[in-house]
Amino acid sequence: MKPKRHDRAAVETRRLGELLPHPSQEAFFDPPTPEGVAALADNIRRIGLRDRIDVMPAGNRAGLAANTIISGHSRKMALERLGMTEAEVVVRYDLRDADAAEVERCLLEANQNRRQLDKLTQARIAKRLFLHEKRATRRRLTSTQQGELRDRIGKIIGMSGRNFIRYFRLLDTPVEVQNAFRRGEVSLVLAEKVADLGSRDQEEIAERIRSGQDAKSVILTHLPPRRKGHVKVADALNSFVKALGRGLEDLSDRVDQVRPAHLGRHAGVLRRAGQLISDLVQKQDGQSNGHPPATVTKRRSTKSD
Repeated sequence: MKPKRHDRAAVETRRLGELLPHPSQEAFFDPPTPEGVAALADNIRRIGLRDRIDVMPAGNRAGLAANTIISGHSRKMALERLGMTEAEVVVRYDLRDADAAEVERCLLEANQNRRQLDKLTQARIAKRLFLHEKRATRRRLTSTQQGELRDRIGKIIGMSGRNFIRYFRLLDTPVEVQNAFRRGEVSLVLAEKVADLGSRDQEEIAERIRSGQDAKSVILTHLPPRRKGHVKVADALNSFVKALGRGLEDLSDRVDQVRPAHLGRHAGVLRRAGQLISDLVQKQDGQSNGHPPATVTKRRSTKSD
């Protein structure tokens, strides 16, 4: 008689040395600090292991090795610190037939509400979960979905305005650039400019940062020379509209001839232009409807704020 095939999660004993990190763990989460592992180990020693480690079963559809951790990477390290060699784990037989995207979603959701996550990591997780939900890639999202994604991330990290747009654009850069910003090696303003570069430049930047080169210097060498912009806003708008008009004349009747490779090279700039045009049209529509145009004014902060 063949052994009964599990279709539910089951508690089983595993050697801790057999438990493997999920491939996406390092991309989304920083490794725990020695102090954090020590604190968790002390907590487990005093009150026991509250939540078991979740692992994948062998022969899963996602193609992950048996005993790949879905939740509990830090708990494994804490248990090893306590000198333990094995522990009861939850084997997720219910995920045996899940694809890689579904398993990754479980990994992200299990860690999404950790209080120590910084805003960029929260945004990164929210974006990935949204893409899983829509079964899409960032470049395949419609303009409506992009707006929905911006709204969702803004609510999760509690941010809006220009700084948030920069955070949002930063999500379109390699994780190496994002982490360089998180470590304070580059400013947000500089890091988000990488989103305007083509995939080849982005890949080279990521590779050079991984090899240990200074992130700021690497990014600056790939950015186009900075040119002096218009001092007056009206001049800047006139210049933008004139350039846009020329583009409309050149491309309006030839859109079907544009190849995907051309779009990929300029995707970042096109998305920024689309957002800017949308903001300008919205401002004009508001003025036409009798509403005063929205303005942003700087004011001094006071203690009462």
